[in-house]
Amino acid sequence: TDRLLEGAIAWRLSTSPADPKQVLKPSSEGILLHWETRSDHLTPGEMRSLERRPWVTYSAISLNVFLFAVEVILGGSQNNQVLYRLGALVPEVVWDGEWWRLLTATFLHFGFSHLAMNMLGLYILGTYVELVLGTRRYLGIYFISGVGSMLATTLLSLWLEPNSGVRLVVGASGAVMGLIGAIAAIFLQGWQRSKVPAARDRLRTILSIVAVQTVFDLMNPQICFVCHASGVILGFLTCYFLLWMRHK
Repeated sequence: TDRLLEGAIAWRLSTSPADPKQVLKPSSEGILLHWETRSDHLTPGEMRSLERRPWVTYSAISLNVFLFAVEVILGGSQNNQVLYRLGALVPEVVWDGEWWRLLTATFLHFGFSHLAMNMLGLYILGTYVELVLGTRRYLGIYFISGVGSMLATTLLSLWLEPNSGVRLVVGASGAVMGLIGAIAAIFLQGWQRSKVPAARDRLRTILSIVAVQTVFDLMNPQICFVCHASGVILGFLTCYFLLWMRHK
């Protein structure tokens, strides 16, 4: 047994390690990158959370759906008076002191399709970001993006259109777009550390999604472009900073 072990050790020491780039297929390389990115961004405690469900995402979706049901019961999800009573954002009113609307407006939606699209995005994107970053960082990114995008909308609206009259703004779009920005930050830092082409390709995909969304927003005046753009930027910057602090 000792001779066999000695022989195995001698063979291993005399053999050069295989070059992963020559052995792995692109698909396999991408799988390894996926888990490398996750493990590199997680603390030991957060690694264990991978076995758990993304309860924060599920809770956020449940709260949005619950408030949508309240809208319908009180008179309709497209009734401006109902939305205003429940906390929709009105720039002039917020500026007069009702700052709580910056938060409540992120949980209200105008019509079922508005709710469905945002909740689908929240489920797909939020699940990934929550498992990768953990609960506290995820909550920070979600609320900074959501509330921050509403604040940006308020300030820009008052600056550009101070006499435009009452305008209601609702929706979780800013927070959801913030999750796209967060994923871009995750992939960017993964590429900066590993230089693996798969990470760069994923980053390009995210940037392409943002570009398409931007064009779509600009072509549809009824969509709050400022909410989406500021949400992406805030989500990216917040996530990048949090990851930088972790690896500092």
